[in-house]
Amino acid sequence: MELLLTSNLARDLTERLHAALESQDLQTCRDLLQQRAQAMEDFERAHRAASNQERESCRNDMVALARADEDLQERSQDILAVVATEFREQLGLPANGSRPTGGDPLQACLDRKA
Repeated sequence: MELLLTSNLARDLTERLHAALESQDLQTCRDLLQQRAQAMEDFERAHRAASNQERESCRNDMVALARADEDLQERSQDILAVVATEFREQLGLPANGSRPTGGDPLQACLDRKA
């Protein structure tokens, strides 16, 4: 029973975090990240303590949690890639993350004697 409750709570928080990420509500994301971390720890603990029968009866719920987690991770990676590209563009760096060509690399270093 605890496994079912913890997996459902973790899935709910994962889906809410995904929605907050989509709406760019960073304050809610921060709050939900902390709650979700605790919920995932509780789920892990319940999963270790569960019998094989309980795990089997909760299989569909655990699959739903895994899918929600995968969706969240994929979307997070997409957002990070966009942000990284925008950041590089603001710095005048190539979008692919490679070093700019040409110029003297020593000019880009700090002069530690100064």
